[in-house]
Amino acid sequence: MLREDQRELVVDFGRERFQELEHELLVRVLPEHRGVLALGGGTPTSPGVPELLKPFHVVFLDVDLDHLLKREGLLPLHPWLMPNPRAQLRQLLTDRRPIYTSVANATVPTSGREPEEILKDVLASIPA
Repeated sequence: MLREDQRELVVDFGRERFQELEHELLVRVLPEHRGVLALGGGTPTSPGVPELLKPFHVVFLDVDLDHLLKREGLLPLHPWLMPNPRAQLRQLLTDRRPIYTSVANATVPTSGREPEEILKDVLASIPA
């Protein structure tokens, strides 16, 4: 989920402008980036972002709704998830999963797993 300062940007700029700014940042950062870059959940759904990610090894860290809610809680959620955050998150996962899997080179399940297990699978997915 977004940090407090990021949530404020979404509220201040609106979701569409936030996504535009995110895209502009990726255009500047990706050509010279070396290492791991963790993207927000909506990033791959933004226009143009899937194309920017094509040259890179992308890993989709898949989580089911119950584990997502346990991990994140309901308090720090985006304003557009109200008034029913559980239903809105369920719909977001349903809508976004096909996009995530189409962008990703690998999918690693995370629900109910320890970080060390997840890391092992992520590292194993990286081409030699």
